[in-house]
Amino acid sequence: MFEKFRNLFKIPDLRKRLLFTLGMLVVVRLGSHLPLPGIDKEAMANLFA
Repeated sequence: MFEKFRNLFKIPDLRKRLLFTLGMLVVVRLGSHLPLPGIDKEAMANLFA
């Protein structure tokens, strides 16, 4: 199992896709905590619930 996970980072294309996906998840999660004008906090909370 651990060997398969390690192989993900040896293949450049898979590593690039995995890091991009994780990066986008971080951006969305951090962005959901920033107060922005015109964005309803309750609607965002319902979106992620």
